[in-house]
Amino acid sequence: MQVRLGIAVVTYNSDATLSDCLTSIAAHHPDALVAISENSGQIDSLRQVAADHPGLDVTVLDPGGNVGFARGVNLAAAKLEAAGCTHLLILNPDVELLADPLLLVPFLERVDVVGGVLVGDGQAEFFDSAGMIRPSNAKRRVTWASTLVQALVGTRFNGAGAIKAGELQPVPQLDGAYLLQTTAYYQANPLDDRFELYFEDVDYCDRARAKRGVAMVGTVVGRHVAGVSYRSSGGRAYLANRVSHARYLRGRYPRLPRAALRLPFALELLTRGLTRQAEGPAIR
Repeated sequence: MQVRLGIAVVTYNSDATLSDCLTSIAAHHPDALVAISENSGQIDSLRQVAADHPGLDVTVLDPGGNVGFARGVNLAAAKLEAAGCTHLLILNPDVELLADPLLLVPFLERVDVVGGVLVGDGQAEFFDSAGMIRPSNAKRRVTWASTLVQALVGTRFNGAGAIKAGELQPVPQLDGAYLLQTTAYYQANPLDDRFELYFEDVDYCDRARAKRGVAMVGTVVGRHVAGVSYRSSGGRAYLANRVSHARYLRGRYPRLPRAALRLPFALELLTRGLTRQAEGPAIR
């Protein structure tokens, strides 16, 4: 089967990073079709960024408002499927490709969803002397207990552990910043648009894990300037994160008393307030 790659990108005032993202796509897979859903309504600005990359086939979509990440991806994915794409890469606008995504396509013969290692901005060395790396975009499974621990110690608890260079390793969850799958699989198992922002990738990986699995390849595929998309949305992103997290836990533990479901968030409110986190007390 001839592979035709489609790349779905959801943006929200992402002009500052999108240009580098598109440049990296042109450098590593210029034949890709790119569909961008712009949630801020600044369509003309995004179209200008796209026009600055004439070598790429880029379509900018207007969802008609801020429809969230999952619905934005679904809109872009439908456009790419109609254009004949066989494979779909979900990519954050603050990710720069460092390798051709087609390097990971053979691994989709073994799992339904695959990702590669995303490194941080300015990270000089990737794998250690033993050929191991702890990728930031592979996470442990989200449970009520892990949510409770995260509320106390922060997100550094979330990592899924080390993986070896070049190997395919099953992981509980991959970040939505870089997810590769066949278009056919995605159309049968799309992101759940009831999650406005965040945790749609957790739910998505849960469902993939129940089928043929979700895994990471020990290959560096991109550089993630983490937090840029989050900061561009300000406090709304923080609130959307917590709403999606609570919605996910309620769906996973329908019989757990609501008081128990509220406990991790109450602890987080306390710990983030004491440590003077950036959102501010009004948002928390």
